[in-house]
Amino acid sequence: MPRILILEDDFDTAVSWRTALEDAGHQVETCLSSHEAIVHQNAGDFDVYIVDLLIKGGVEGDSGQVFLRHLSASPDEDKLLARVIGVSGFTPMGSLAPVEVIFGAHRVNKIMIKPFTEEELLENINTVLSPV
Repeated sequence: MPRILILEDDFDTAVSWRTALEDAGHQVETCLSSHEAIVHQNAGDFDVYIVDLLIKGGVEGDSGQVFLRHLSASPDEDKLLARVIGVSGFTPMGSLAPVEVIFGAHRVNKIMIKPFTEEELLENINTVLSPV
């Protein structure tokens, strides 16, 4: 059963994604801040990380990038093999390019722009978990 960590600052969105993923048979942890996500990531192994790029209302320096930098710097090879789905609701001037640059620097396997359906989320989870 794949283990998934969600870093999403909107509580209702995090719960919705968690419910859909658990209903599909995944084990899911949800985190509302990058600092919380780092604690969970250090304590366990995950197959997929779903990471929101922008964290609203967090402490200064809190963002999905903080978590991605931590993940990329991990000396644990299993953690480096985990798949990453980057999500963002912010695309400056309708362009995906800035989001792709930010996520591209952190070995993100898939980018999803919010809003998206639970079905699209599940489809992308299955895609990143599929053997190459």
